[in-house]
Amino acid sequence: MINRELVESSHFTIDKLGEGIFAAIAKGGGGAVSNAGIIDLGDKTLIFDTFNSHHAALDLAETAEKLTNKPVSFVINSHWHGDHIRGNQCFRGAPIIASLATRTKMIETHPERISDQKAKIPQLLAHIEKLEKECKTEQDSAKAKKLRIQLDFLKEIESSLPKLEFTPPNITFEQRMIFSGESKTAILQTYGGGHTVCDAFLYLPDEKILFAGDLVQVQNHPLLSDGSPDVWLAILQKLRNLEVHHVVPGHGPVGTSSAIENIRHYIASAFELAVFSAEKGKDLQCVEIPGPFQDWEAGDLFYKNLEFLQRKNLHHGLR
Repeated sequence: MINRELVESSHFTIDKLGEGIFAAIAKGGGGAVSNAGIIDLGDKTLIFDTFNSHHAALDLAETAEKLTNKPVSFVINSHWHGDHIRGNQCFRGAPIIASLATRTKMIETHPERISDQKAKIPQLLAHIEKLEKECKTEQDSAKAKKLRIQLDFLKEIESSLPKLEFTPPNITFEQRMIFSGESKTAILQTYGGGHTVCDAFLYLPDEKILFAGDLVQVQNHPLLSDGSPDVWLAILQKLRNLEVHHVVPGHGPVGTSSAIENIRHYIASAFELAVFSAEKGKDLQCVEIPGPFQDWEAGDLFYKNLEFLQRKNLHHGLR
């Protein structure tokens, strides 16, 4: 049974998974976008991922100190995507850790990307104004709710961008790093790149809790086009060998070990549909999302994933 800790933040909620183990689950429209973790090892505190904005990350830092009664000792970035690392600047007092491949990709990508986004703030403001008008006139309550979430998200981006400072990790690891505390042990590990060029996860072997980053998502379509889905399937097979009671995904609510199999099934199904559609000359937009995934969030990614897999398979020759 997961107990909910009452924490005041417009960006996330907190799920207590065990003594000193917390999942920070992103709220729609806020500055978190992805999930994070707070782990109290007894004499030190770990943060797993830092959200998309420093506003959300500040709440995360304050929440961590409130829940553990100690300052943050180490910060981990699971992979290079912005929604997992843009809050790093709020943890400059602690070592920030990532794989060498992840740190390299972050440095190659984010300074230019952030600079470009800051330069386009006037265009962002114009788009926000347009969406506000649409919200006022939209009659469909479901569409209006979706527009409001999108609008809140963009307003958060606009308000946080001016003070956003790229803060890369200052410690790297290759394959494995073990954190041994007075009351708990946590294993930081990577099997390489599946979702991105390199994806790390954090495993608590005694508590059987996995902080999976975007290697696992719950009730959310994953993004396949930044990685190697075939390698991703192999990584998921290895994760299935871990004894897991709770999985904290990169996106979506806390799940169980079945979440690993669900993502494996999603990627395998997408592969099959992409190849079948190419062989039959079928328009991808006419492909129906398979039943198990129809109610998942970020449904627009399904067709982007099929397009990516089809290009990938056509490039290498259809299997």
